[in-house]
Amino acid sequence: MPRPASPPGTDFGIPRGDPARAAALAARCASFAPDDEDEWAADEARSCFNCRWRRWTPDSFRCLAPSPPT
Repeated sequence: MPRPASPPGTDFGIPRGDPARAAALAARCASFAPDDEDEWAADEARSCFNCRWRRWTPDSFRCLAPSPPT
């Protein structure tokens, strides 16, 4: 039986409760684009939690940015 395809994007494994790591990663991201403010999930403006390219998962998020941070 074939394996299901993995979802698109990159999972950095940053838990929802770790805004400092999400902000540090976003600081290195050339593709960061802020989402609408009513969609923000962190106090820090530049955070993966506030980026329009993030898609929430049960424990974290996936980054769909065209050039995700490394």
